[in-house]
Amino acid sequence: MRIKTKRATSQPARRTERGAALITTLLIATLLFAAGGALILSTAATGTTVIDATVEKQAYYAAEAGLQMTMNALRGNLAHSTAVATGTKMNFRTAIMPDLSNGTGLSTNTPCITDTPTAPSPCRLAGWLTYNSNGLISVGPDTSFRSTVYDPDRSNQVTYSTSGQFNGLAGIPGTIISATQIRLGVAPDYVTITYLPKASTTINNAYPSATTDLGSFQVTKSTLAALLPLNVGSFVSFRLTVNQTAPWSGTAVYKLTLGTPAANLCPGELFHVSVPTPSLKAGGTSLTVTGLTAGKLALGCPAVGATTTQQVQATVVAPEPRRVVVRSIGFGTNFARKQLEMMVQRADLDFAAPATLTIRGADDCSALDFDTGNSGAKNYSGLDHAPGGQEPPRPAFAVMDCSLASTNAGIKKPGTIDDPKIGVMDNANPPAPYLPVDLPSYLQTADNARQYLNDLETTARAQGRYFKQAGSMSSNAGTATNPVLTFVDGDCTLDGGAGFLVVTGNLTMSGNPSFDGVVIVMGGGTVTRNGGGNGSYNGAMVVAKFARTWPSSENGTAHPFLSPTFNTNGGGNSDFQYNSQSVNNALTSLGSRIAGVLEY
Repeated sequence: MRIKTKRATSQPARRTERGAALITTLLIATLLFAAGGALILSTAATGTTVIDATVEKQAYYAAEAGLQMTMNALRGNLAHSTAVATGTKMNFRTAIMPDLSNGTGLSTNTPCITDTPTAPSPCRLAGWLTYNSNGLISVGPDTSFRSTVYDPDRSNQVTYSTSGQFNGLAGIPGTIISATQIRLGVAPDYVTITYLPKASTTINNAYPSATTDLGSFQVTKSTLAALLPLNVGSFVSFRLTVNQTAPWSGTAVYKLTLGTPAANLCPGELFHVSVPTPSLKAGGTSLTVTGLTAGKLALGCPAVGATTTQQVQATVVAPEPRRVVVRSIGFGTNFARKQLEMMVQRADLDFAAPATLTIRGADDCSALDFDTGNSGAKNYSGLDHAPGGQEPPRPAFAVMDCSLASTNAGIKKPGTIDDPKIGVMDNANPPAPYLPVDLPSYLQTADNARQYLNDLETTARAQGRYFKQAGSMSSNAGTATNPVLTFVDGDCTLDGGAGFLVVTGNLTMSGNPSFDGVVIVMGGGTVTRNGGGNGSYNGAMVVAKFARTWPSSENGTAHPFLSPTFNTNGGGNSDFQYNSQSVNNALTSLGSRIAGVLEY
Protein backbone atom coordinates (compact mmCIF):
# COMPACT_ATOMS: atom_id res chain seq x y z
CA MET A 1 0.00 0.00 0.00
CA ARG A 2 1.36 3.39 -1.00
CA ILE A 3 1.44 6.17 1.48
CA LYS A 4 0.96 9.69 -0.04
CA THR A 5 2.90 12.64 1.52
CA LYS A 6 1.97 16.41 1.31
CA ARG A 7 4.52 18.70 -0.55
CA ALA A 8 5.69 21.79 1.42
CA THR A 9 4.32 25.07 0.07
CA SER A 10 5.01 28.89 0.72
CA GLN A 11 2.87 30.66 3.20
CA PRO A 12 0.29 32.84 1.57
CA ALA A 13 1.85 35.96 3.30
CA ARG A 14 5.10 35.60 1.39
CA ARG A 15 3.29 36.07 -1.88
CA THR A 16 2.52 39.71 -0.83
CA GLU A 17 6.21 40.60 -0.88
CA ARG A 18 6.56 40.07 -4.57
CA GLY A 19 8.04 43.33 -6.24
CA ALA A 20 9.50 44.80 -3.03
CA ALA A 21 12.96 44.93 -4.49
CA LEU A 22 11.67 46.92 -7.42
CA ILE A 23 9.96 49.43 -5.15
CA THR A 24 13.07 49.77 -3.01
CA THR A 25 15.16 50.33 -6.09
CA LEU A 26 12.76 52.99 -7.34
CA LEU A 27 12.74 54.80 -3.98
CA ILE A 28 16.50 54.84 -3.81
CA ALA A 29 16.68 56.00 -7.40
CA THR A 30 14.20 58.78 -6.66
CA LEU A 31 16.31 59.96 -3.75
CA LEU A 32 19.41 59.89 -5.91
CA PHE A 33 17.62 61.82 -8.64
CA ALA A 34 16.43 64.42 -6.05
CA ALA A 35 19.91 64.80 -4.62
CA GLY A 36 21.35 65.12 -8.09
CA GLY A 37 18.73 67.67 -9.04
CA ALA A 38 19.43 69.66 -5.91
CA LEU A 39 23.11 69.55 -6.71
CA ILE A 40 22.46 70.73 -10.23
CA LEU A 41 20.11 73.46 -8.98
CA SER A 42 22.61 74.58 -6.34
CA THR A 43 25.39 74.71 -8.87
CA ALA A 44 23.27 76.74 -11.24
CA ALA A 45 22.10 79.06 -8.44
CA THR A 46 25.69 79.62 -7.34
CA GLY A 47 26.54 80.93 -10.74
CA THR A 48 23.49 83.17 -10.73
CA THR A 49 24.28 84.37 -7.21
CA VAL A 50 27.83 85.21 -8.22
CA ILE A 51 26.51 87.21 -11.14
CA ASP A 52 23.90 88.97 -8.93
CA ALA A 53 26.50 89.75 -6.26
CA THR A 54 28.77 91.23 -8.90
CA VAL A 55 26.14 93.56 -10.33
CA GLU A 56 24.98 94.49 -6.81
CA LYS A 57 28.55 95.39 -5.95
CA GLN A 58 28.83 97.39 -9.17
CA ALA A 59 25.69 99.33 -8.25
CA TYR A 60 27.05 99.91 -4.74
CA TYR A 61 30.33 101.23 -6.09
CA ALA A 62 28.42 103.47 -8.52
CA ALA A 63 26.41 104.92 -5.61
CA GLU A 64 29.63 105.41 -3.65
CA ALA A 65 31.19 107.19 -6.63
CA GLY A 66 28.15 109.47 -6.63
CA LEU A 67 28.78 110.43 -3.01
CA GLN A 68 32.45 111.11 -3.72
CA MET A 69 31.80 113.23 -6.81
CA THR A 70 29.07 115.21 -5.04
CA MET A 71 31.38 115.79 -2.07
CA ASN A 72 34.06 117.02 -4.46
CA ALA A 73 31.58 119.53 -5.88
CA LEU A 74 30.46 120.65 -2.40
CA ARG A 75 34.06 121.35 -1.47
CA GLY A 76 34.35 123.74 -4.41
CA ASN A 77 36.82 121.63 -6.36
CA LEU A 78 34.79 121.62 -9.58
CA ALA A 79 34.08 124.45 -12.00
CA HIS A 80 30.45 125.14 -12.85
CA SER A 81 28.95 124.99 -16.33
CA THR A 82 27.74 127.92 -18.39
CA ALA A 83 24.20 127.19 -17.19
CA VAL A 84 25.17 128.65 -13.80
CA ALA A 85 25.50 132.41 -13.43
CA THR A 86 29.08 133.65 -13.67
CA GLY A 87 30.69 134.17 -10.29
CA THR A 88 28.45 131.69 -8.45
CA LYS A 89 30.46 129.96 -5.73
CA MET A 90 29.64 126.54 -4.38
CA ASN A 91 28.52 126.38 -0.78
CA PHE A 92 25.73 124.63 1.07
CA ARG A 93 23.28 127.42 0.23
CA THR A 94 24.12 127.14 -3.46
CA ALA A 95 23.73 123.37 -3.28
CA ILE A 96 20.12 123.48 -2.04
CA MET A 97 18.84 126.20 -4.39
CA PRO A 98 17.85 124.68 -7.76
CA ASP A 99 18.54 127.85 -9.74
CA LEU A 100 22.05 127.95 -8.32
CA SER A 101 22.95 124.26 -8.18
CA ASN A 102 21.48 123.25 -11.54
CA GLY A 103 21.43 126.48 -13.51
CA THR A 104 18.79 129.04 -14.38
CA GLY A 105 15.20 128.03 -15.00
CA LEU A 106 13.98 126.82 -11.61
CA SER A 107 12.53 128.94 -8.81
CA THR A 108 15.13 130.30 -6.41
CA ASN A 109 12.38 130.54 -3.79
CA THR A 110 11.95 126.77 -3.57
CA PRO A 111 14.90 125.39 -1.63
CA CYS A 112 15.44 121.65 -1.43
CA ILE A 113 14.35 120.65 2.07
CA THR A 114 13.03 117.10 1.52
CA ASP A 115 13.80 114.07 -0.58
CA THR A 116 11.33 111.20 -0.96
CA PRO A 117 10.66 108.60 -3.66
CA THR A 118 7.47 110.42 -4.61
CA ALA A 119 9.06 113.88 -4.53
CA PRO A 120 12.79 113.61 -5.18
CA SER A 121 14.90 116.67 -4.52
CA PRO A 122 15.42 118.77 -7.67
CA CYS A 123 18.87 119.81 -6.42
CA ARG A 124 21.16 117.52 -8.39
CA LEU A 125 24.16 119.87 -8.73
CA ALA A 126 23.68 119.60 -12.48
CA GLY A 127 25.60 122.83 -12.88
CA TRP A 128 28.70 121.11 -11.48
CA LEU A 129 28.10 117.42 -12.40
CA THR A 130 27.50 116.32 -15.99
CA TYR A 131 24.31 114.28 -16.37
CA ASN A 132 23.31 112.53 -19.59
CA SER A 133 19.91 112.72 -21.31
CA ASN A 134 18.58 110.02 -18.95
CA GLY A 135 19.46 112.10 -15.91
CA LEU A 136 22.34 109.81 -14.92
CA ILE A 137 26.12 110.06 -14.66
CA SER A 138 28.07 107.12 -16.05
CA VAL A 139 30.99 105.83 -14.01
CA GLY A 140 31.76 102.67 -15.97
CA PRO A 141 30.34 100.17 -18.48
CA ASP A 142 26.64 99.79 -17.69
CA THR A 143 27.00 101.53 -14.29
CA SER A 144 25.80 105.00 -13.38
CA PHE A 145 24.40 107.08 -10.54
CA ARG A 146 22.03 109.92 -9.76
CA SER A 147 22.61 112.14 -6.72
CA THR A 148 20.45 114.69 -4.90
CA VAL A 149 21.08 117.17 -2.10
CA TYR A 150 18.68 118.60 0.47
CA ASP A 151 18.66 120.63 3.69
CA PRO A 152 17.29 118.58 6.62
CA ASP A 153 17.21 121.60 8.95
CA ARG A 154 15.05 123.83 6.72
CA SER A 155 17.50 126.65 7.27
CA ASN A 156 15.45 128.99 5.10
CA GLN A 157 12.82 129.10 7.88
CA VAL A 158 13.80 131.65 10.52
CA THR A 159 12.04 131.93 13.89
CA TYR A 160 12.86 134.85 16.19
CA SER A 161 11.55 137.23 18.82
CA THR A 162 12.86 140.51 20.23
CA SER A 163 13.27 142.22 23.58
CA GLY A 164 14.42 145.68 24.68
CA GLN A 165 16.05 147.62 27.50
CA PHE A 166 16.20 151.39 28.10
CA ASN A 167 19.31 152.61 29.95
CA GLY A 168 20.98 155.84 31.04
CA LEU A 169 18.40 158.62 30.68
CA ALA A 170 20.15 162.01 30.69
CA GLY A 171 19.78 165.43 29.06
CA ILE A 172 15.96 165.43 29.21
CA PRO A 173 13.83 165.38 32.36
CA GLY A 174 12.04 162.10 32.76
CA THR A 175 11.97 158.61 34.22
CA ILE A 176 12.66 155.09 33.01
CA ILE A 177 9.41 153.38 33.95
CA SER A 178 10.42 149.87 32.89
CA ALA A 179 12.79 148.05 30.56
CA THR A 180 10.57 148.97 27.62
CA GLN A 181 9.02 152.32 28.65
CA ILE A 182 10.22 155.82 29.50
CA ARG A 183 8.29 158.97 30.43
CA LEU A 184 9.73 162.34 29.39
CA GLY A 185 8.84 165.82 30.55
CA VAL A 186 7.49 167.39 33.73
CA ALA A 187 3.94 166.84 35.02
CA PRO A 188 1.44 167.38 33.62
CA ASP A 189 3.27 167.55 30.30
CA TYR A 190 4.47 164.09 29.45
CA VAL A 191 5.54 162.15 26.42
CA THR A 192 5.72 158.38 26.85
CA ILE A 193 7.89 156.21 24.63
CA THR A 194 7.18 152.49 24.70
CA TYR A 195 8.93 149.69 22.90
CA LEU A 196 6.64 146.85 21.82
CA PRO A 197 8.69 143.65 21.42
CA LYS A 198 8.13 141.28 18.54
CA ALA A 199 6.53 138.03 19.64
CA SER A 200 7.97 134.77 18.32
CA THR A 201 7.55 134.85 14.54
CA THR A 202 8.47 132.38 11.82
CA ILE A 203 9.48 133.52 8.36
CA ASN A 204 8.79 130.55 6.11
CA ASN A 205 11.30 131.47 3.44
CA ALA A 206 13.98 134.02 4.25
CA TYR A 207 16.10 133.32 1.19
CA PRO A 208 17.12 135.18 -0.88
CA SER A 209 15.56 137.66 1.59
CA ALA A 210 12.37 138.55 3.43
CA THR A 211 11.01 141.71 5.02
CA THR A 212 9.84 141.80 8.62
CA ASP A 213 10.03 144.04 11.68
CA LEU A 214 11.94 143.95 14.95
CA GLY A 215 9.18 145.37 17.10
CA SER A 216 7.78 148.90 17.31
CA PHE A 217 8.21 152.19 19.16
CA GLN A 218 5.09 153.99 20.35
CA VAL A 219 5.05 157.71 21.20
CA THR A 220 2.12 158.98 23.26
CA LYS A 221 1.47 162.63 24.17
CA SER A 222 -0.32 163.64 27.37
CA THR A 223 -3.24 166.06 27.36
CA LEU A 224 -0.83 168.98 27.06
CA ALA A 225 2.02 169.05 24.59
CA ALA A 226 5.35 168.33 26.29
CA LEU A 227 7.99 171.01 25.87
CA LEU A 228 11.28 169.10 25.49
CA PRO A 229 14.78 170.28 24.53
CA LEU A 230 15.64 170.11 20.84
CA ASN A 231 18.85 168.85 19.27
CA VAL A 232 19.67 166.42 22.06
CA GLY A 233 21.82 163.93 20.18
CA SER A 234 21.34 161.14 22.67
CA PHE A 235 19.22 161.26 25.80
CA VAL A 236 18.83 157.51 26.40
CA SER A 237 20.38 154.31 25.12
CA PHE A 238 18.38 151.30 24.10
CA ARG A 239 19.44 147.69 23.58
CA LEU A 240 17.29 145.88 21.05
CA THR A 241 17.98 142.14 21.25
CA VAL A 242 16.99 139.72 18.53
CA ASN A 243 16.65 136.17 19.84
CA GLN A 244 16.65 133.54 17.11
CA THR A 245 15.44 130.03 17.93
CA ALA A 246 15.34 128.43 14.46
CA PRO A 247 16.89 127.13 12.35
CA TRP A 248 19.24 127.28 15.34
CA SER A 249 19.77 129.60 18.25
CA GLY A 250 21.53 132.94 17.95
CA THR A 251 21.49 136.48 19.32
CA ALA A 252 22.09 139.91 17.82
CA VAL A 253 22.19 143.06 19.95
CA TYR A 254 21.50 146.48 18.43
CA LYS A 255 22.92 149.30 20.54
CA LEU A 256 20.59 152.20 19.73
CA THR A 257 20.23 155.73 21.06
CA LEU A 258 17.20 158.04 21.11
CA GLY A 259 17.53 161.74 20.37
CA THR A 260 15.53 164.82 19.42
CA PRO A 261 15.74 166.71 16.10
CA ALA A 262 17.46 170.03 15.66
CA ALA A 263 14.10 171.69 15.01
CA ASN A 264 10.48 170.92 15.76
CA LEU A 265 9.52 168.76 12.78
CA CYS A 266 6.02 167.84 13.88
CA PRO A 267 4.03 166.23 12.40
CA GLY A 268 7.08 164.47 10.94
CA GLU A 269 9.43 163.82 13.85
CA LEU A 270 9.41 164.40 17.58
CA PHE A 271 12.09 161.81 18.39
CA HIS A 272 14.40 159.61 16.38
CA VAL A 273 16.36 156.41 16.96
CA SER A 274 19.97 156.29 15.81
CA VAL A 275 21.10 152.91 14.46
CA PRO A 276 24.94 152.94 14.33
CA THR A 277 25.23 149.43 12.91
CA PRO A 278 22.19 148.55 10.78
CA SER A 279 23.48 145.10 9.75
CA LEU A 280 24.08 142.34 12.29
CA LYS A 281 23.97 138.56 12.40
CA ALA A 282 22.20 136.16 14.74
CA GLY A 283 23.18 132.53 14.39
CA GLY A 284 24.29 133.18 10.81
CA THR A 285 21.04 134.97 9.89
CA SER A 286 21.68 138.44 8.42
CA LEU A 287 19.50 141.23 9.82
CA THR A 288 19.50 144.73 8.32
CA VAL A 289 17.38 147.59 9.67
CA THR A 290 15.82 149.52 6.78
CA GLY A 291 13.90 152.77 6.37
CA LEU A 292 16.70 154.87 7.87
CA THR A 293 17.54 158.44 6.92
CA ALA A 294 21.16 159.34 7.68
CA GLY A 295 21.28 156.38 10.06
CA LYS A 296 18.15 157.46 11.96
CA LEU A 297 14.59 156.17 12.26
CA ALA A 298 11.99 158.91 12.82
CA LEU A 299 9.38 158.02 15.48
CA GLY A 300 6.67 160.37 14.28
CA CYS A 301 4.87 163.16 16.09
CA PRO A 302 1.41 162.38 17.52
CA ALA A 303 -1.29 164.94 18.19
CA VAL A 304 -2.07 165.81 21.81
CA GLY A 305 -3.68 162.82 23.49
CA ALA A 306 -2.81 160.52 20.59
CA THR A 307 -0.24 157.80 19.87
CA THR A 308 1.97 157.07 16.88
CA THR A 309 3.55 153.69 16.20
CA GLN A 310 6.72 153.18 14.18
CA GLN A 311 7.88 149.70 13.29
CA VAL A 312 11.58 148.90 13.12
CA GLN A 313 11.58 147.44 9.62
CA ALA A 314 14.26 144.95 8.67
CA THR A 315 15.42 142.65 5.92
CA VAL A 316 16.23 139.07 6.89
CA VAL A 317 18.48 136.71 4.93
CA ALA A 318 18.50 133.10 6.06
CA PRO A 319 21.82 131.59 7.10
CA GLU A 320 23.78 129.11 5.05
CA PRO A 321 22.82 125.55 6.01
CA ARG A 322 25.07 123.93 8.59
CA ARG A 323 24.62 120.53 7.02
CA VAL A 324 23.16 118.86 3.96
CA VAL A 325 22.12 115.31 3.14
CA VAL A 326 23.45 113.78 -0.07
CA ARG A 327 21.61 110.80 -1.52
CA SER A 328 23.15 108.75 -4.30
CA ILE A 329 21.41 105.95 -6.21
CA GLY A 330 23.77 103.61 -8.05
CA PHE A 331 22.63 101.49 -11.01
CA GLY A 332 24.22 98.34 -12.43
CA THR A 333 23.25 95.71 -15.00
CA ASN A 334 20.26 93.40 -14.55
CA PHE A 335 18.37 96.22 -12.85
CA ALA A 336 20.76 96.25 -9.86
CA ARG A 337 20.22 99.27 -7.61
CA LYS A 338 21.88 100.55 -4.42
CA GLN A 339 20.95 103.65 -2.39
CA LEU A 340 23.42 105.46 -0.13
CA GLU A 341 22.90 108.51 2.09
CA MET A 342 25.59 110.81 3.46
CA MET A 343 25.35 113.61 6.04
CA VAL A 344 27.83 116.43 5.40
CA GLN A 345 28.51 119.09 8.03
CA ARG A 346 30.32 122.36 7.47
CA ALA A 347 32.37 124.37 9.89
CA ASP A 348 29.75 126.82 11.15
CA LEU A 349 32.06 129.81 11.33
CA ASP A 350 30.74 132.99 9.74
CA PHE A 351 33.99 134.91 9.37
CA ALA A 352 33.84 138.54 8.29
CA ALA A 353 36.80 140.87 7.77
CA PRO A 354 35.79 144.56 8.07
CA ALA A 355 39.41 145.55 7.38
CA THR A 356 42.86 144.11 6.86
CA LEU A 357 43.46 144.51 10.60
CA THR A 358 40.35 144.49 12.81
CA ILE A 359 40.90 145.43 16.45
CA ARG A 360 37.99 145.08 18.87
CA GLY A 361 38.47 147.65 21.64
CA ALA A 362 37.51 147.39 25.29
CA ASP A 363 33.88 147.70 26.36
CA ASP A 364 34.89 150.41 28.85
CA CYS A 365 36.59 152.37 26.02
CA SER A 366 40.09 151.97 27.47
CA ALA A 367 42.74 153.14 25.01
CA LEU A 368 44.28 150.63 22.61
CA ASP A 369 47.96 149.73 22.89
CA PHE A 370 48.49 150.37 19.19
CA ASP A 371 51.68 151.15 17.25
CA THR A 372 52.16 150.70 13.51
CA GLY A 373 55.93 151.21 13.76
CA ASN A 374 58.37 153.96 12.82
CA SER A 375 59.72 152.17 9.77
CA GLY A 376 58.71 153.79 6.51
CA ALA A 377 58.96 150.41 4.79
CA LYS A 378 56.16 148.73 6.70
CA ASN A 379 53.04 149.23 4.59
CA TYR A 380 49.37 148.64 5.45
CA SER A 381 46.65 148.37 2.82
CA GLY A 382 42.98 147.41 2.57
CA LEU A 383 43.10 147.25 -1.22
CA ASP A 384 42.55 143.79 -2.67
CA HIS A 385 46.00 142.49 -3.60
CA ALA A 386 44.78 139.15 -4.98
CA PRO A 387 45.64 138.54 -8.66
CA GLY A 388 42.79 140.19 -10.52
CA GLY A 389 41.17 141.04 -7.17
CA GLN A 390 37.78 142.66 -7.61
CA GLU A 391 36.64 143.23 -4.02
CA PRO A 392 36.02 146.89 -3.17
CA PRO A 393 38.63 148.67 -1.03
CA ARG A 394 38.23 148.21 2.70
CA PRO A 395 39.99 150.15 5.45
CA ALA A 396 43.45 149.12 6.52
CA PHE A 397 42.24 149.22 10.15
CA ALA A 398 38.79 148.76 11.70
CA VAL A 399 38.22 149.85 15.31
CA MET A 400 35.44 150.88 17.65
CA ASP A 401 34.29 154.50 17.78
CA CYS A 402 35.88 155.17 21.16
CA SER A 403 39.21 153.73 19.93
CA LEU A 404 39.71 156.35 17.22
CA ALA A 405 41.94 158.59 19.33
CA SER A 406 44.35 155.84 20.36
CA THR A 407 44.36 154.42 16.82
CA ASN A 408 45.35 157.76 15.30
CA ALA A 409 47.98 158.23 17.97
CA GLY A 410 49.44 154.83 17.12
CA ILE A 411 49.81 155.53 13.40
CA LYS A 412 53.45 156.66 13.30
CA LYS A 413 53.88 156.85 9.55
CA PRO A 414 50.57 157.85 7.87
CA GLY A 415 52.26 157.69 4.48
CA THR A 416 52.68 153.93 4.83
CA ILE A 417 48.91 153.35 5.01
CA ASP A 418 46.75 153.27 1.89
CA ASP A 419 43.41 155.07 1.89
CA PRO A 420 40.89 154.32 3.26
CA LYS A 421 42.85 154.15 6.49
CA ILE A 422 40.31 153.61 9.30
CA GLY A 423 36.83 152.14 9.49
CA VAL A 424 34.48 152.47 12.48
CA MET A 425 32.49 149.38 13.44
CA ASP A 426 29.84 150.79 15.78
CA ASN A 427 28.96 154.13 14.21
CA ALA A 428 26.90 154.34 11.03
CA ASN A 429 27.81 158.00 10.56
CA PRO A 430 31.40 158.56 11.68
CA PRO A 431 33.02 161.90 10.88
CA ALA A 432 35.09 162.17 7.73
CA PRO A 433 37.43 160.63 6.67
CA TYR A 434 36.42 157.51 8.61
CA LEU A 435 34.25 154.86 6.97
CA PRO A 436 31.39 152.94 8.60
CA VAL A 437 31.89 149.17 8.55
CA ASP A 438 29.83 146.32 9.99
CA LEU A 439 30.67 144.93 13.41
CA PRO A 440 30.97 141.13 12.91
CA SER A 441 28.57 139.05 14.98
CA TYR A 442 31.41 137.29 16.77
CA LEU A 443 32.73 140.66 18.01
CA GLN A 444 29.45 142.14 19.16
CA THR A 445 29.77 140.73 22.68
CA ALA A 446 32.52 138.97 24.60
CA ASP A 447 30.21 135.98 25.02
CA ASN A 448 29.84 135.77 21.23
CA ALA A 449 33.63 135.89 20.88
CA ARG A 450 34.08 133.14 23.46
CA GLN A 451 31.56 130.93 21.67
CA TYR A 452 33.22 131.62 18.32
CA LEU A 453 36.58 130.60 19.76
CA ASN A 454 35.04 127.42 21.19
CA ASP A 455 33.55 126.56 17.79
CA LEU A 456 36.94 127.06 16.15
CA GLU A 457 38.55 124.80 18.72
CA THR A 458 35.96 122.08 18.13
CA THR A 459 36.56 122.23 14.38
CA ALA A 460 40.34 122.13 14.84
CA ARG A 461 40.17 119.15 17.17
CA ALA A 462 38.01 117.28 14.66
CA GLN A 463 40.69 117.89 12.01
CA GLY A 464 43.56 117.01 14.34
CA ARG A 465 44.80 120.59 14.13
CA TYR A 466 44.66 121.57 17.81
CA PHE A 467 47.99 122.45 19.47
CA LYS A 468 49.19 123.79 22.75
CA GLN A 469 51.40 126.88 22.57
CA ALA A 470 53.90 126.68 19.73
CA GLY A 471 57.36 128.23 19.51
CA SER A 472 57.32 128.15 15.73
CA MET A 473 54.62 127.36 13.20
CA SER A 474 56.57 127.55 9.93
CA SER A 475 56.83 123.76 9.57
CA ASN A 476 53.23 123.03 10.53
CA ALA A 477 51.07 125.94 9.40
CA GLY A 478 50.24 125.04 5.80
CA THR A 479 51.35 126.35 2.45
CA ALA A 480 49.80 128.54 -0.23
CA THR A 481 48.82 125.41 -2.17
CA ASN A 482 47.69 123.54 0.94
CA PRO A 483 46.25 125.99 3.50
CA VAL A 484 45.25 124.45 6.83
CA LEU A 485 43.35 125.31 9.99
CA THR A 486 45.66 125.65 12.98
CA PHE A 487 44.43 126.27 16.53
CA VAL A 488 47.13 127.22 19.04
CA ASP A 489 45.82 127.24 22.60
CA GLY A 490 48.45 129.58 24.02
CA ASP A 491 51.31 131.70 22.70
CA CYS A 492 52.66 131.33 19.19
CA THR A 493 55.55 132.58 17.08
CA LEU A 494 54.49 133.04 13.47
CA ASP A 495 57.27 132.74 10.93
CA GLY A 496 55.42 131.45 7.90
CA GLY A 497 52.47 129.41 6.71
CA ALA A 498 49.04 129.69 5.11
CA GLY A 499 45.46 129.03 6.08
CA PHE A 500 43.35 129.89 9.12
CA LEU A 501 45.47 130.43 12.25
CA VAL A 502 43.86 130.90 15.67
CA VAL A 503 45.94 131.97 18.67
CA THR A 504 44.37 132.27 22.11
CA GLY A 505 47.48 133.77 23.74
CA ASN A 506 50.07 136.19 22.41
CA LEU A 507 51.25 136.16 18.80
CA THR A 508 54.80 137.16 17.89
CA MET A 509 55.64 137.82 14.24
CA SER A 510 59.41 137.82 13.84
CA GLY A 511 62.06 137.39 11.16
CA ASN A 512 60.46 136.99 7.76
CA PRO A 513 56.91 135.94 8.66
CA SER A 514 55.23 135.54 5.28
CA PHE A 515 51.69 134.28 5.88
CA ASP A 516 48.71 133.96 3.52
CA GLY A 517 45.25 133.75 5.05
CA VAL A 518 43.36 134.64 8.20
CA VAL A 519 44.86 135.09 11.66
CA ILE A 520 42.61 135.43 14.72
CA VAL A 521 44.28 136.45 17.97
CA MET A 522 41.48 136.33 20.53
CA GLY A 523 41.73 135.82 24.26
CA GLY A 524 45.23 137.04 25.08
CA GLY A 525 44.79 139.63 22.33
CA THR A 526 48.42 140.68 21.87
CA VAL A 527 50.31 140.90 18.56
CA THR A 528 53.96 141.92 18.40
CA ARG A 529 55.82 142.42 15.13
CA ASN A 530 59.55 142.25 15.85
CA GLY A 531 62.78 142.58 13.95
CA GLY A 532 63.84 143.79 10.56
CA GLY A 533 62.59 140.95 8.39
CA ASN A 534 61.09 141.30 4.95
CA GLY A 535 58.12 138.96 5.24
CA SER A 536 54.65 139.95 4.10
CA TYR A 537 51.18 139.28 5.44
CA ASN A 538 48.41 138.69 2.89
CA GLY A 539 44.88 138.25 4.12
CA ALA A 540 43.06 139.58 7.19
CA MET A 541 43.71 139.65 10.93
CA VAL A 542 41.40 140.06 13.93
CA VAL A 543 42.61 140.96 17.43
CA ALA A 544 40.45 140.97 20.59
CA LYS A 545 41.19 140.55 24.28
CA PHE A 546 38.91 138.95 26.87
CA ALA A 547 38.89 136.37 29.62
CA ARG A 548 38.13 132.99 28.15
CA THR A 549 37.67 131.25 31.51
CA TRP A 550 37.44 132.35 35.13
CA PRO A 551 37.12 130.83 38.61
CA SER A 552 33.70 129.72 39.75
CA SER A 553 33.69 132.52 42.32
CA GLU A 554 33.35 134.98 39.41
CA ASN A 555 30.36 133.29 37.80
CA GLY A 556 27.60 135.78 37.22
CA THR A 557 29.98 138.74 36.97
CA ALA A 558 30.69 140.57 33.73
CA HIS A 559 33.71 139.51 31.69
CA PRO A 560 33.73 142.07 28.86
CA PHE A 561 36.16 142.91 26.09
CA LEU A 562 39.46 144.31 27.35
CA SER A 563 42.04 146.52 25.63
CA PRO A 564 44.17 144.55 23.11
CA THR A 565 47.71 145.21 21.85
CA PHE A 566 49.17 145.56 18.38
CA ASN A 567 52.77 146.72 18.50
CA THR A 568 55.30 146.95 15.69
CA ASN A 569 59.01 147.61 16.12
CA GLY A 570 62.17 147.21 14.06
CA GLY A 571 62.91 148.03 10.44
CA GLY A 572 62.69 145.92 7.33
CA ASN A 573 60.18 145.73 4.52
CA SER A 574 56.98 144.14 5.70
CA ASP A 575 53.70 144.60 3.85
CA PHE A 576 50.42 144.00 5.68
CA GLN A 577 47.73 143.87 3.01
CA TYR A 578 44.28 142.47 2.29
CA ASN A 579 44.06 139.59 -0.16
CA SER A 580 40.65 138.10 -1.01
CA GLN A 581 42.15 134.95 -2.49
CA SER A 582 44.15 134.25 0.66
CA VAL A 583 41.05 134.81 2.80
CA ASN A 584 38.92 132.50 0.65
CA ASN A 585 41.60 129.81 0.72
CA ALA A 586 41.72 130.12 4.50
CA LEU A 587 37.95 129.69 4.79
CA THR A 588 38.17 126.63 2.55
CA SER A 589 40.59 125.09 5.05
CA LEU A 590 37.78 125.13 7.65
CA GLY A 591 36.21 122.59 5.36
CA SER A 592 33.27 120.33 5.67
CA ARG A 593 33.27 116.83 7.02
CA ILE A 594 31.28 113.66 6.46
CA ALA A 595 29.26 112.96 9.59
CA GLY A 596 28.04 109.54 8.48
CA VAL A 597 27.09 107.25 5.59
CA LEU A 598 24.33 104.64 5.50
CA GLU A 599 22.41 102.49 3.04
CA TYR A 600 18.71 103.21 2.88
